Amino acid sequence: MLEVKKVPNIKIIPPGPESKKWHSRAAVHMKGYSSQVKQFPVVFESGKGNTITDVDGNTYIDFSAGIYCNSTGHCHPKVVEKTRQYVGKLMNCHDFTTPIKTLFIEKLASVLPGSLSGVQLFCAGTEAVEAALRAVRTVKEGKYEMFSFW
Repeated sequence: MLEVKKVPNIKIIPPGPESKKWHSRAAVHMKGYSSQVKQFPVVFESGKGNTITDVDGNTYIDFSAGIYCNSTGHCHPKVVEKTRQYVGKLMNCHDFTTPIKTLFIEKLASVLPGSLSGVQLFCAGTEAVEAALRAVRTVKEGKYEMFSFW
């Protein structure tokens, strides 16, 4: 639970010296930072629940957690424990079947609407979009042109 009298807790005006040091090291190689990172170049080190702490010891309320894949908050104990449990057994075996993957896709298929029950798993949005493009090409046999909007 968030303790409003303790968070945010700004010890050093951000970005602090440690954030500046780490960010400048990363910026040598990292290109295309988002506008929010450009405006607020702090370097985060840890998170717990709905707070996040930078390398200078400043703690913030994390209003962006739900935007990413963090809807349970940072380091939710159940998520951490299950992750430890499964990565301690097997990290990755690509498209091969595993018991936990089977349980996951069965659960996912059970909540999909209508007759939808086919599932493909991807690591990133790029892979998912590429798969969708391949699917369109398969359905529209002989058609190879597509367009998109920006």
